Amino acid sequence: MKKITGKSIFVLMCLLNSNLNYSQQIESLKEDFKSKSSTFLIKTRNLSTQKYADYADSLNKNQVILWQPTDSILPDILLPPPPPPPPLSVHDERYYTILKITPQSIVSFSLFKQELLNDTILVPEITSYKKIDRKDTTVVYFFPLKFETTEQVKLIYDDVYEESLKSEFHKGYSIKEIDKNNRKNFAGYDCYFVLFQSNNFPDTIVETYVSDEISIEYHPFFNQKKYLMDFYPLYLKKIIDQKFPDDSFIEITFFEY
Repeated sequence: MKKITGKSIFVLMCLLNSNLNYSQQIESLKEDFKSKSSTFLIKTRNLSTQKYADYADSLNKNQVILWQPTDSILPDILLPPPPPPPPLSVHDERYYTILKITPQSIVSFSLFKQELLNDTILVPEITSYKKIDRKDTTVVYFFPLKFETTEQVKLIYDDVYEESLKSEFHKGYSIKEIDKNNRKNFAGYDCYFVLFQSNNFPDTIVETYVSDEISIEYHPFFNQKKYLMDFYPLYLKKIIDQKFPDDSFIEITFFEY
């Protein structure tokens, strides 16, 4: 058994003080963020290639649909089975979201900049606005096309809603890896790597880079309350199937605006 020396105790105390000072510094930065105004431009890319579509279609074709009529009195010919699912779409969509934060409120709206291809219906540039009161976390929606404003409702967090369902199917995400040595800068903030995995679909993962310095009650793409209390993702890449990391994903990147 090694003898604990005064030098060892001194080093341990220095490490503890260092961690405490760092935690205090992070909390101070979060409080400072709450008192200032910021605006982020968020770029989103939603990609699904023909390679992944063919793979998904092959899985659907191999599945045997067991059809059990709901009414055994009628003959089966009058109760045909449902049609097979449509083929997966092939797309490479890009759009932008503005996230404006003040000490009192959060305003979010998306800008669609799609090219008009063939007979595709042109998507309106701005479909809706969302305003969140930071004091009581209530939300109001405004729809420009209808020129309508909804009533004030409570902000719903994805994880809180899933827990309220008490369903085996709705299990959200779990952290699989935190790597503070893997760091990148997004929107002017030093971020570290956090990997999430879907509890419902193990092949689905979300690669993120998060900041400890930001404290916002709402995230437009990863609205998980239990995680937003600890850090804020400024980059996300949701990979639908780990076997096809570059063929089916949603990538979200925050920029200073």
